[in-house]
Amino acid sequence: MIKEILKILPILLMLVLLFTACEKDNKNSNGGDTLTPSSHNVIIMTNGGEGNIQKKEILALTGEKILLQTRVDGNYTFKNWTNKGEIISFKNPSEICVTKDMEIVANFANSKTAIEFIDLGLNVKWATFNVGAGAPHEFGDYFAWGETNTKIESGYYWDFYKYCSGTYNSIEKYNSVKDYGLVDNKYYLELDDDVAYKQWEKTCRMPTKNEFEELIENCNWTWTTLEGVNGYKIVAKNGNSIFLPVTGYIKGVLHINSQSGNYFTSSLDKTVPYEACVLKFTSQIREINSMSRCYGNMVRPVSDY
Repeated sequence: MIKEILKILPILLMLVLLFTACEKDNKNSNGGDTLTPSSHNVIIMTNGGEGNIQKKEILALTGEKILLQTRVDGNYTFKNWTNKGEIISFKNPSEICVTKDMEIVANFANSKTAIEFIDLGLNVKWATFNVGAGAPHEFGDYFAWGETNTKIESGYYWDFYKYCSGTYNSIEKYNSVKDYGLVDNKYYLELDDDVAYKQWEKTCRMPTKNEFEELIENCNWTWTTLEGVNGYKIVAKNGNSIFLPVTGYIKGVLHINSQSGNYFTSSLDKTVPYEACVLKFTSQIREINSMSRCYGNMVRPVSDY
């Protein structure tokens, strides 16, 4: 049964409320029929279009399923669904179970936003937003290391990683230790495996571990909020700045640690070659770490020009 159809231009958002209870709510604690469910306010909003956010509020019962589906018009691409800032699904359409009050946002990016690089007085210029994003505060798309397409449907597992035979110790490219697969002693991504280079018309590339270290050591990092998204405003000595939003990362199909920023470099972890170097930050730390190559992380491009 269709309870609401939300028409929000330039994006059409359709909401279908299904009157079937979620399985876990079918029985009460004694195994009997479910008690009369309570009601919850569910607010549906879109974050896209021309920068405005329109919303619709409905009343849903505990255990009811809501099917969210959106069609994007114009120059926009669908990114994800969030509830009070937390990602709840990357799929469109997506079914959710109502258990509490919710503030659901369909997030979009402008697919034709002009690419801009900022001179921070460093060895490279830094892009103003992530690959797959359309503004500095937007997450962008998640990529496994060395892959140039997202993997929302299959998930970010070794089973589906491009450069192995299904396990972390069967690596077929970018490896320096024979215990982990074929050794080729390649420590940096080739341009054909660099998502920034491939998706942004060969005008840029992914940053190296050393370039992220230079960014940490030579700029002032201030924890702040931009358009409701936490992250760092990074100000150079010349006064120019960029913003890095918190992003979390994807392990399998799970969005992990949404209050941290995780950005892949183009550099392999030479001692543990099934991992790649990443920039990791929270409100308390900023460091270069390493993470499984098959996990999904953000990419912030740099340019040598």
